[in-house]
Amino acid sequence: MAMEILFHNETDVDIEVYETVIKDVLDEAVKVEGLTDHYVCHYIFVDNDKIKKMNAYYRGKDYPTDVLTFEAEEEPFFNGRKNLGDVFVSIDKMIEQAYEYGHGEVREMSFLAVHGFLHLLGYDHLDEAGEKEMFAKQEAILNAKDIRR
Repeated sequence: MAMEILFHNETDVDIEVYETVIKDVLDEAVKVEGLTDHYVCHYIFVDNDKIKKMNAYYRGKDYPTDVLTFEAEEEPFFNGRKNLGDVFVSIDKMIEQAYEYGHGEVREMSFLAVHGFLHLLGYDHLDEAGEKEMFAKQEAILNAKDIRR
């Protein structure tokens, strides 16, 4: 894989299974995007309290969200690879949404991983056209791995 994924766990939850899920789905995302250079990104697992504080500070929204993404700005290279940035995932919110939506943790973590990764690549959903493109790409990646709702 042309992608090195570094994981950081700031929770008490065992994240080993989530790491495996993320590596698998990002391998597909790299293929779909046709990435051939060597990249690195960071996935940081936090709880609702931490992501709520971050969401309030960076976005002015005083509630916990599921994922926050920060493209690399100051450190364009890390370990000789192009640094894409950081994806923060709230484990609490991911688990809550998995059961709320009725599709389990693997599907929800896969969705959040791909969603955050696409943000790192510059995709966004601020308007209807961007949302349509980003969500179609997400579903194509997840469907290719047979990860469905």
